Amino acid sequence: MSKQTLYSIAAAMSISLITILVIQGILLRNMFILISYYQGDEQVFLPKISALLALSLILVMSIVSVYAYTLYKMFQNRKLSEIKTDFINNITHEIKTPISTISLVCEALKDPDVEKTEEHIKRFSDLIKKENDRLKTLSDHIIEISKLERGQLLMNKAPMHIHEALSTAIQNMDYQIKHNNGKIITSLNAENDLINGDFVHIVNVFDNLIDNANKYTNTTPIIEISTKNTKKGIEIQIKDNGIGISKDNLKKIFETLYRAPTGNIHNVKGFGLGLSYVKQVISMHKGDIFVESVPKNGTVFTISYQQNP
Repeated sequence: MSKQTLYSIAAAMSISLITILVIQGILLRNMFILISYYQGDEQVFLPKISALLALSLILVMSIVSVYAYTLYKMFQNRKLSEIKTDFINNITHEIKTPISTISLVCEALKDPDVEKTEEHIKRFSDLIKKENDRLKTLSDHIIEISKLERGQLLMNKAPMHIHEALSTAIQNMDYQIKHNNGKIITSLNAENDLINGDFVHIVNVFDNLIDNANKYTNTTPIIEISTKNTKKGIEIQIKDNGIGISKDNLKKIFETLYRAPTGNIHNVKGFGLGLSYVKQVISMHKGDIFVESVPKNGTVFTISYQQNP
């Protein structure tokens, strides 16, 4: 057997050993030092092992990449599982509350000892209707998100006025804002507010943003809504004086089921569906939404729509 052949065999065995030890070190986190020494003609030896060395390095890098990707997917799936568990817990709690309230009202109506004057009957019926509306709103939100993710949500687009949609949303949220002693300041300066869109879904977008501005605050909510025309179309800005959003959470707020931490605010109800719905509806209208926020200094949502020339 020639000298060159022996060198090649020795080199191949060494490279295989190195590969096995590297893989073992990665998987078992063992530290090792391997020193190989060969005495011979480098001009004969190096060309023989270069191809094997390159192949081994590619193999090692591939194994490391697969291992890293597997770890990444494991952590990602774990995080998704935690988010889904949190969502299920929240939604179960939300469903349980109105069901319990309706059950108690029904028991009261059946109880012969409970006075059933016209005033009491009206109060009971109003309470049942309110809790039933909460259940309907919850189911509608979940159905809308499901349809959006499957691409089944239909947009009935037609010429519509942004200012009219904003006025409708403000009217819808009027009771909640006044309940918190808050106020909405409007500066609707856009001269042309006409876009081609689905009026109902656009109103829902504004409802969600105003509702969040009203809920996520430690003080009396002050919400500023403004519009203006730009070179490309119309821009709507919704600014609040709430708790703000940290830089890390800003990247995630439009993800389905994601809910930013609310600090010491414990009465905020939600499921992480609102902003995901907002983002997707705006995208289906070929619009953009941007958010700027500083913790404890409020949040600004800016929506832009292109207008037909």
